[in-house]
Amino acid sequence: MAHEQRPSIDDDKTIRGKDGSQLSNRAQLARSGACSKGEETLFSSRRTLGDSRNGTTDGTPETGAKGEQESHGLTKKRAKRQNTHERAVARGYVPPTSKPCSKCGEVKPLDHFYVYLRCRDGRSSQCKKCYALSGKGSTKAYIARLRKQVLEAYGHQCACCGETEEKFLAVNHIFNDGAEHRRTIASNKSGTRFYVWLRQRGFPKDRYQLLCHNCNCAKGYYGSCPHADRRSLAA
Repeated sequence: MAHEQRPSIDDDKTIRGKDGSQLSNRAQLARSGACSKGEETLFSSRRTLGDSRNGTTDGTPETGAKGEQESHGLTKKRAKRQNTHERAVARGYVPPTSKPCSKCGEVKPLDHFYVYLRCRDGRSSQCKKCYALSGKGSTKAYIARLRKQVLEAYGHQCACCGETEEKFLAVNHIFNDGAEHRRTIASNKSGTRFYVWLRQRGFPKDRYQLLCHNCNCAKGYYGSCPHADRRSLAA
């Protein structure tokens, strides 16, 4: 006598009930009570796990402030850190009227510091003046000051023709090893990084000099500058 194969709870094929409605094996077993106690427990735990992944255990999507926060990709820790000043004020904290700068140490009024809500008093740790001098306030201004220091350290004129126009001057590697040297000190071959490297080492003069762009390009392309060649012939 052939026995009817009982559907398993792990089968996910869809079948139809007596009323013609399309049901999965899991739903049919749960409704008819044909599943064993262990299978019913397993089915219930799987359903609870699936619903919890969607937000709540009853299958409804999670709403409210927490759901909105997670939808924007913000964690509780990050939101808490962003609102340090607001939370401190809400707890009764009264910000001081002045504070010392962490850079220069001078005590200044709060309006001399930029607004920064991650700090308890709502202001940055460095004053506006130190912030600008450090290069964080204006990158272009920082690079200009750094370049000026380099030009002054190397005589502020071309070592070949004597050109003094700042816009025409550049640091030259005397032994034509500039490309190789830049790769060792900065992966992006940044000129600013090279200036910092020179300043950190006291602007060495044994391998570096100032040349104007004409002399520098001629030296790199031809191996020597025409000015230097003419001086050699004249000597």
